[in-house]
Amino acid sequence: MKGFVKKAGFLLLAVGLLWQFGVAGEASAAAPQGKTEQVNNVLDRLVTVQTVGDYDDQAARDMVYRVWNIHPNILVALDKAGVEVKFINFPLTDLPEYAYLKGVVPRGWEHTGYTWDDVPGAGGKTVVARIGYSDSGNMHSSLNLELHETAHAIDYYVFGNISYSEDFKRIHSEERLGFSDNPYYSYPEEYFAETFAYYHRGEESREHLKAVAPKTYEFMDKLYRNIPNHGRETAKERSAKMQEYRVHPLAS
Repeated sequence: MKGFVKKAGFLLLAVGLLWQFGVAGEASAAAPQGKTEQVNNVLDRLVTVQTVGDYDDQAARDMVYRVWNIHPNILVALDKAGVEVKFINFPLTDLPEYAYLKGVVPRGWEHTGYTWDDVPGAGGKTVVARIGYSDSGNMHSSLNLELHETAHAIDYYVFGNISYSEDFKRIHSEERLGFSDNPYYSYPEEYFAETFAYYHRGEESREHLKAVAPKTYEFMDKLYRNIPNHGRETAKERSAKMQEYRVHPLAS
């Protein structure tokens, strides 16, 4: 499949969104000012926009911007783990990484009539999100598509399934229903991904999370400080051992 690929830095340079200039608007409180050239380079490796034909350029820039507001410590760890984030404007099953999912019905989509060919995003070693599908109601019920799917990769490849740690499972048990009665969030990994999206999407959603799930908010607020130290084992070597990772769709 022929297409056009842009690196994240190319998109954001066009509108002056360099780390060292700081961020405005809906920037996450977790994202510090005074970003460095090193982190610029990390994001340029981590995020690509791959398109075929016409696409919504501004929507793609907004998606890159939201991922750029995740704390640099976490983004650097994602890059070291060999994770890629791709924003596309075609079915994700057209990507070689996900061709094996053609015609397969995702978990939670059993009665929708849709398959992975229709799903707008996936959170695996390659995180994928469809351009223009960021907000809830666009074939999914998440607050934000790209943050939710990136959170799955962070959970697994950076923190080694922190959503199933005893601390997080206890928080999940205590606060899940106060956050949402959607049965999809009975899965700790889905609760982690969605609350991560709420924390990073903007001030309003972050304050909502703090009000309805304060322990979850505190967990997310400290997350960037708790990246595991795996000694001499590199993140890529560690992630190579994780071959049974299940690709995650969003709730339909």
